[in-house]
Amino acid sequence: MIYIDTSATMARSPGNSFIIGRRGFFSITGSSSKSLSIDAPLTIDITDDLSVYAGFDFSSSKTASTPWSQLAIGSFSTGFDYTFIEQSRFVPELSVSGSASRPVRIPAGSALTTTWSGGIDADYALDEAGHRGLIAGLGLTYVTVNSGPGQLQPLYGGYVGAYHQWEAGWKLTGKAGYATFGGGNLGTVIRATPVRQVFAVMEFEKYDAADNKIFGVGLAGALSRSTTGKTSTSIQLVLSVPLYLTRKR
Repeated sequence: MIYIDTSATMARSPGNSFIIGRRGFFSITGSSSKSLSIDAPLTIDITDDLSVYAGFDFSSSKTASTPWSQLAIGSFSTGFDYTFIEQSRFVPELSVSGSASRPVRIPAGSALTTTWSGGIDADYALDEAGHRGLIAGLGLTYVTVNSGPGQLQPLYGGYVGAYHQWEAGWKLTGKAGYATFGGGNLGTVIRATPVRQVFAVMEFEKYDAADNKIFGVGLAGALSRSTTGKTSTSIQLVLSVPLYLTRKR
């Protein structure tokens, strides 16, 4: 199956926190802002267990002192998802994922970086059809500075959740989790103190009879607390609509 995994994310971040990515990864934010990002990676399901993807994302942002910037290419990303253990009697389905991302344009006062993300997810179905189940996962995001000043500590996160899919193809997934970031700086763009964050995610999706995803809507909220004692909240809305070039029959 080959498709363009199109999605749009609207987010409001207080700064010195992070946004929860669609694939379970996290993006570190600098100053307080509102943002819009659109990504459309070309995705290929090589087998039922292995998918690879690559593509650009486009972004625009607004701060308290600046208007919305022009929507422009932000970064290029590539990655994979691989299921390496199928569910057995007491063992859940286990999958691993990873990605690497580099900015296409480097903002003034910043540095050239590469963002590495990886995670492992568990899915334990409670029925034979796999329409009800429990999920959990762990993720890591690490930013390496290739040129320019700065150093960012790793970001670790994890979640637990559950899902239910109805016969008509509607699927509801809920997750709750915790993440921690060690802080750091990146030129004059990001100067972050260590922060801890609890978050919750609700996803509502629609699938056709062949289990091809038609669209999805996700809402996430998070409460962050830095080592300075400051508490802040962030929220994001994600709309995803895959554009199929080929699909399962």
